[in-house]
Amino acid sequence: MGKLKLKLIPGREYLITHKRKRTFRAEFKRFVRAPATDTLDEVYFECEVDAALSGNPWAITDDGTKALALLRPSLITLIQFAPLNVGVPRDNMRMPGPSFRSQRESWVRERMQSLQSLFRHLRRI
Repeated sequence: MGKLKLKLIPGREYLITHKRKRTFRAEFKRFVRAPATDTLDEVYFECEVDAALSGNPWAITDDGTKALALLRPSLITLIQFAPLNVGVPRDNMRMPGPSFRSQRESWVRERMQSLQSLFRHLRRI
């Protein structure tokens, strides 16, 4: 990490692009000193992330709980400020058209029709 000092604000959410875990949303908590055996990083970032990203199978639940994770700066490629309203869909972003269920039903209907035509063709022969 050298002389690079990031100005991360504790309690603020960031979008972090990690080499192994891809891009995810995390709330920065504090800097933690790295163990003496770590030759690449001087400090780790302690962040509150989704429990599925923490790597702890005991922390994963269905209700989407949060877990603390230590992130190595050498594995982080990009840190961005997270927009506040990511989960809110805008009206102009909605796509008109059939839902997933109707697409699946039409797919099944098409397959059934192709099988029926195949059986009709076999009866003719």
